[in-house]
Amino acid sequence: PTNHLDLEAIDALVAGLADYPGTLVFVSHDRWFVSRLANRILEITPDGFNDHRGSYDDYLQKCGDDHLDADVVLAKARKAKRKDRDKGAKPERETKVSQRQLSRRLDELTRELEEAESRVHEINETFCDPGFYDKTPAKKVRRLEEEQRSLTSKIGELESEWQSIEDTITTQTQTLERI
Repeated sequence: PTNHLDLEAIDALVAGLADYPGTLVFVSHDRWFVSRLANRILEITPDGFNDHRGSYDDYLQKCGDDHLDADVVLAKARKAKRKDRDKGAKPERETKVSQRQLSRRLDELTRELEEAESRVHEINETFCDPGFYDKTPAKKVRRLEEEQRSLTSKIGELESEWQSIEDTITTQTQTLERI
């Protein structure tokens, strides 16, 4: 109620309201105004209402938190913001470290995949060579076939791990973008 009023008008308003015989309900950020008129403070919190009977000064002594002191409120808000930012920064740093480790693992997987696929290609080329089966002992053919099956299985496992890491990095990147 005191916004845009000069000091004389605020004094007149306080005097007029103090003389009013009924009940007043008002909301104000003006500590002086509240201190002059309030004999009961109804604090609204995220958990509900707190009913404080007595003056604003009594309320301050009881709870110790001056909600109308702009400097105190601002300092408290800045502290909470820093705390939230620092809380968010730790996971952010951890996520970035994790992403670097995952990227290194992706590089290793790529190298292993290329080597395995190259070897499978070599074996396939060997099998395609005319006369290979005629001049190669059966034991060596079975050994190459087993190596081919083993490498093919390994390629599938490497590709699955590679895809899983890619999905993890994508999820982490999206999370960081929201932070």
